[in-house]
Amino acid sequence: MAGILLAQATNATDRQSGLAALGGADGLAAGLGFGLLLDDQDSRGARIGMVAGGAAGLAVGAALWPRITLDDSDPYLIGGLTALGLWNGVWLPALGHAKLSEVSTTKQRGALLAGGASASLAATGLASFLRVDKDLMAMRSLWTSC
Repeated sequence: MAGILLAQATNATDRQSGLAALGGADGLAAGLGFGLLLDDQDSRGARIGMVAGGAAGLAVGAALWPRITLDDSDPYLIGGLTALGLWNGVWLPALGHAKLSEVSTTKQRGALLAGGASASLAATGLASFLRVDKDLMAMRSLWTSC
């Protein structure tokens, strides 16, 4: 209800409201992931992480994302960097262990969420500053060859 009232009071466009909601969801996932990664024994870390991450994501989605302009190749860049964040997130908790099975599944899930969502937030912000030629994007080349 507060979000609807705030959108009406500020005359926010549909795009601005959608980006704020997307940023909030992304921040919520990142916060949950960091909370699970840091405290897998109790739900307190997950709860604190979700509140902090959700608030930070809302702030980024409402304040920064409406001001960026994305090019045609930027969705591929964001997708690639998010996939890289997910991949690194899967393997991060395994550092220092002989086997991945020695790491709790809660920490693995938390690292996956934290890596992917954080990379998505960062990649969206970086995409407006990085100018990557569409021909250099490997995913684009693979997509058009199929």
